[in-house]
Amino acid sequence: MEAYISREDYNFLYLTWDSRRASNTGYAFINCVNATLARDLCATLNGRTWRLIRSPKEVKCVYAHVQGLALNLAHYMGSSVVEEGYAHSPMILHK
Repeated sequence: MEAYISREDYNFLYLTWDSRRASNTGYAFINCVNATLARDLCATLNGRTWRLIRSPKEVKCVYAHVQGLALNLAHYMGSSVVEEGYAHSPMILHK
């Protein structure tokens, strides 16, 4: 992610995980600290292929129905993905 956006420009990142396949599910949620950064990131990433994996799939950015750090945290509270010790929990990057 840091090749495309500074760590200070986003405060939440969740790469969803499929435990049965031991692989990510192919989508992620990122919360940028402002709308301009989110639009710029989408413009940069849309249509690109990932450099670290061999896949013909292209990145497609869409806006999530949950917006903002506080609402993302509230959305995942009580979920199994935020249980203590779960290795694939959302990352919160907050000052």
